[in-house]
Amino acid sequence: MEMKQAYLDDFQQRISKLAILAQQGYAGEATLLACCYLDALGYFRYLPDRYESKKTFMKFLLRYGKDKELSRVSLLILGRLVSSANSSQGSRLLAWTKACESKERKLSSSRTILRRFKNDYSDPKKLTKLLDHAIIAGVLYDNVRSLGVHQGRFTATNHSTIEVGGISINGERILGWLNTCFESVLPYLKRNHRWIRFGKYA
Repeated sequence: MEMKQAYLDDFQQRISKLAILAQQGYAGEATLLACCYLDALGYFRYLPDRYESKKTFMKFLLRYGKDKELSRVSLLILGRLVSSANSSQGSRLLAWTKACESKERKLSSSRTILRRFKNDYSDPKKLTKLLDHAIIAGVLYDNVRSLGVHQGRFTATNHSTIEVGGISINGERILGWLNTCFESVLPYLKRNHRWIRFGKYA
């Protein structure tokens, strides 16, 4: 228990220092670390047998981020994905996203899209996969977390905002999601005895 509490205290201190780091002119680095901490907390929460970073990151953020916009689908990005797939199965969905765009509708729910268009796909999993790439939590992973870690591209900082599906994502907002997630998952981590483990993915 002492080891667990010491780890959580250290994690909390690290998170609190990110805002200071951003104020000192290192907002890109603070944002990148925030995404890495979200990744780590998601791993500690779910302890997946096979570590799938994006899947775990999204699952954790959607459950503990307490922001409904994270679960919304960017119709602009979905339209681009459907168009690039170049499949007749998505023709109705593509027409619908274009119609929404002309009406300046930018977001929708996965449930609505699945209900309306899943029968257009011989394999509904293909539509689900498209939605995973267009959902705001997934867009955050692809365009901020992944680009930052693997390419060193700080696309969202306190001085740089990316517009995704009608919402703004910047460093301040990402730090807010991290703080909310940490406070939300803390009771679980305190009472669960298995989340600290040393092994292949620890």
